[in-house]
Amino acid sequence: GQAYMFWGNPHLYVALLNDDMISLKSDAMRMHGTPEHYQEGPWAWKKDGKYYLGFASTCCLEGLDYAMSENPLGPYTFKGYLMAPTERTRGNHPGIIQYKGKWYGFGVNYDLKNITIKEHKERRSVGAFNVVYRPDGTIVESPYFKDVKVEQIENFNPYLPRIEAETMAWEA
Repeated sequence: GQAYMFWGNPHLYVALLNDDMISLKSDAMRMHGTPEHYQEGPWAWKKDGKYYLGFASTCCLEGLDYAMSENPLGPYTFKGYLMAPTERTRGNHPGIIQYKGKWYGFGVNYDLKNITIKEHKERRSVGAFNVVYRPDGTIVESPYFKDVKVEQIENFNPYLPRIEAETMAWEA
């Protein structure tokens, strides 16, 4: 029932949020014992009483790493990769959600930029992968975005009264 906000590079910070989700219930707290390989872009979630923290791993190349804890405020123990670093990502930040009973991960890559521009520019696109949990709560490392198939969940209705900006970006 408590919402948190995590942020920071190279140090990890956390604050408790009020019910309005835009004001702070606590002061910002620097988390000591930052997980091994932590760089930036933290994403926290809870599943089956365990707390998870996904993040961009130590630069460069950045992978998607994760750590686990029994407490949302830590300490978090490094567990491994959500997705290993690769030349194809170079920079990455995770997001993990549960939707319609399945778990999905998201991160950024340069796959669409590389179709038209070979030089490095910060033009990132979003990739998705399935998040698979082992019985002990640890997560199976996912292959790179383009090497995994995420099944379509449902059809997208482009005629809804409101079309969000993110649906209007490049796609391939």
